[in-house]
Amino acid sequence: MRRLFKQVSLLLSILLLLSSLASCGSSGDGGEADATEGESTSAESVAGEEGFVNFDAPEIDEYVDDLAAVYAKRGESFTWCGNEGQAPDVEEDTGDLRNDALYFRQRQLEETFELNWVNFRPAVAVDENNQAMFEYVLQDVLAGVGAYDACYGTTIAIAQPLFMHNALADLSEYNYVDLEREWWTPNLMDIYGIEGSIYFLNGAIVTSNYEDTFCIAFNKEIAEDYGIDGLYDLVYNNEWTFDKMFEVASVIPSNANKSGVYRFGNAEGMTTLYAHGYRVAKFDENGTPYIDENLPDELYELSEKFSVIYGDETISAICKGGKQGHYEWVIDKYGYDDFNDMFADDQFLFYFLNTGEAADLRRHDVQFGILPIPKGSTSQENYISHTYMWGASNVFVPRSARNTELSDVMLECLAALGYKYIKPAYYDKILKTRATYDYESKGMIDIAFETKSYDIIDFLAVGGNINMESDLVRLIRGAIQEDNDAFSSRYFLQAKIVSSNINMILKNIHKDQAD
Repeated sequence: MRRLFKQVSLLLSILLLLSSLASCGSSGDGGEADATEGESTSAESVAGEEGFVNFDAPEIDEYVDDLAAVYAKRGESFTWCGNEGQAPDVEEDTGDLRNDALYFRQRQLEETFELNWVNFRPAVAVDENNQAMFEYVLQDVLAGVGAYDACYGTTIAIAQPLFMHNALADLSEYNYVDLEREWWTPNLMDIYGIEGSIYFLNGAIVTSNYEDTFCIAFNKEIAEDYGIDGLYDLVYNNEWTFDKMFEVASVIPSNANKSGVYRFGNAEGMTTLYAHGYRVAKFDENGTPYIDENLPDELYELSEKFSVIYGDETISAICKGGKQGHYEWVIDKYGYDDFNDMFADDQFLFYFLNTGEAADLRRHDVQFGILPIPKGSTSQENYISHTYMWGASNVFVPRSARNTELSDVMLECLAALGYKYIKPAYYDKILKTRATYDYESKGMIDIAFETKSYDIIDFLAVGGNINMESDLVRLIRGAIQEDNDAFSSRYFLQAKIVSSNINMILKNIHKDQAD
C-alpha cells in the first residue's frame, strides 16, 4: 500500500511539474502558471511528493566530508537549542518539504560526524518578551555549564539583553565559519559586525531566512474590478514607486462606512523607511554602531508623508496601537482572525507582508500576485526589501559553549547543508512554486531577495527587559501612524536609551579584547 502511494505521488509530482512547465509562457496579472484557483499547495499539503525536490549536491557533500575529516572526534554530543521550527521532532521523512529538509540535514550531520544529536527545546512556554529562552541561556553562561553548543529560533527580543550580560561568543574568532560562502547572508560582517566582531549569523542555516523578507501581495479580483493592470510591468520598467502605488490605489474610493474595500492592509513604518534607503543604526569609521539621537530630517519627513495615507483608516486596514503578532485586535476591529483571512476575503488591494505569510496565502481561496516593496523614487538604483529579524533568523553561540571547535564546524556544516536542503525546498519549491499563482510572481520574489536590507538595530534596540511597546524598533514600525510631535519626543527618548545600551555592549566587547 505504501509503495502504491509513493508511485501515485510520484506520478502526481510529474504531472504537476509538466503543467508548470507548459504554462511558463503565460504572462500578465491574471496568469495562473502553477495552480488552479483556491488549490491548497502549502508546505503542509504536499506530503508524498517524492522526487520534486532535488537534494543532490555532491560538491557540498564533499565539503562537509572534508570538515568531518578535519574534526576527527567521534561519538560526541551536539546540542542545537531553540524552538521546534528549525529541528522537527520526527524520526523519518514525512513528505512535508520544510520538515524533510531539516530532517535530512540533521541525519546527514549525525551520520557524517557520528554525533549524538540533541534537539533541546525550552520546556517553559516562551512569553511575549521571550524571557524564558533568555533565562535558559543566561543561566547556562553564568553557571559555566556549557549545555548548548549553538542556539537559534529565539526572537530578537533576547539579543540585546544577552549582549548586555556579555553572554555571547565572538564568532569572528571561529576558524571554519566562512562568511564568504554562498550559504551565508552576503556582507554579513558589514551588516552585523561590531568593530570587527560578530555575534549573530544568518543565511541558509535557518528556514526563516526565506520567510522574513517583506513584499506586497495584490488581490487580483479587486484589481480586475477596478481596472488595475500592468503592475509587473511597472516593476520591470523602474516605475514601481510609492507615489505610483498610491496613484494606482486611488481609483478605490474611501471605505468610510466599511461597506467596500480598503486600498492597503498592514503597512508599517520599517518597511516603508528601508525601501527609501534609510537605516536606523549607522556605523562610524571604526565599525562602531551608533544611533542619531536627533530625529533625522528624512525620517521625520517620511513619517509625515506616509502617516497621511496609512494613518487614514478609511483607506487603510491598519489598527493603531495593535500589538504585532497578536490578532485579537484584528478580530475586534474587523471581525477576522488575521490579515491573511481579511485579504483572502477581498477586503483590500495591497497587502504588506513577509514571504512566510505570502506562502501561507495559498491555504486560502484567493487569487493574488506578488510585488516587491516600491522604490522611494525612480532615481533609486534598486528596490529595497526590509528583512525583519523577528523569528529564527539569528543563530548564536553562548560564551559557555564547552567545545568551540565543535560549534565552529557544525555552524558551517549546518549552513552548507541548509543551502543543499533548505534553499531548494523552501525558496525554490514552497515560495517560488507553491506560494505563487503566476510566472511573474517568481521574478518578483527574486527581486525582493536580491535586494534584502538588514539593520543591526534589530539586535540592539529590542530587549526582553525593556517595555516592548516603547522600544525604538517598535516605535519606528509604527511611525507612519504616529502624531509627529509625539513621535519626535518618543524617538529622542528611545534613541538615548539605545545609545546608552550600545555603550554598555561596547564596554563588554572592549573588556574581552583587553583580557
